[in-house]
Amino acid sequence: MERQQLDPLTEMVENKKKKRKSVLKIVLGIIGSLLAVIAIAGFFIYQNGNITGKWENPSLAAELRQIGIHQFQSGVDEFQINPEEFVGKSGLVLEVKDNKAVATLYASFNKESLRDSYNQMIENAYNEFLRETEQEAEQYGLSKEAFLKQSFGDNYEAQMKAQSPTPEQFEREFDDMMAKQMADNHGQYDRVSGKFSAVYFEGEVSPFTHSITVTKINSSSDVTSSGIDLKPGDVMIYHHSGDTLTFIGGEQYPFKIKN
Repeated sequence: MERQQLDPLTEMVENKKKKRKSVLKIVLGIIGSLLAVIAIAGFFIYQNGNITGKWENPSLAAELRQIGIHQFQSGVDEFQINPEEFVGKSGLVLEVKDNKAVATLYASFNKESLRDSYNQMIENAYNEFLRETEQEAEQYGLSKEAFLKQSFGDNYEAQMKAQSPTPEQFEREFDDMMAKQMADNHGQYDRVSGKFSAVYFEGEVSPFTHSITVTKINSSSDVTSSGIDLKPGDVMIYHHSGDTLTFIGGEQYPFKIKN
């Protein structure tokens, strides 16, 4: 009879375990959204041409951050993120040395915000479990406390929360997957700062014609997924005046010298 009494709770716990396995799905969802930001940055590079020197685009960086914020506006499944706190600086750095051009996309996120969101998700899941348990316990004429202690012992809260990865385990798993994802995209990921980057393309600079001829592009589909058909041999035209660099077709996004 006692076993029969606990079956509904056991089933509920098993359902919770399955739900918590969605942490992997959440991690993949966050990483996918972050990668989408640098893919969009690649679109702007193609539209704006290229550089001579080392430059960054302040107005483009601000616009890319807003795109990133919008990307996380609705959260990822039950993982609710505050986009304004989570999304860091995004943009591109264009550098030329010895007439060799390199365009690097980058984005960043706030790791503290990531941890806070994860802790809140675990707390919300636990509170939801308590509400469901209370309803189940009433059917057997038991209090919620008695029902939980009978099933899990006095430390039921710790036992239930142990079904999910700890914040440290979650962050480690996230970092490992992010590092692998960026390595697969021929990029880098900084576990401490939350910044990730990848070279988008390389090219040859012609100071005489004020042009860049693309010689190599990042072959990763995650980086080049913005639908732009950039290929070796494409030529981009720039105009350089003082500390400002503009590109044919992208005058609304002037680059400034990066100190």
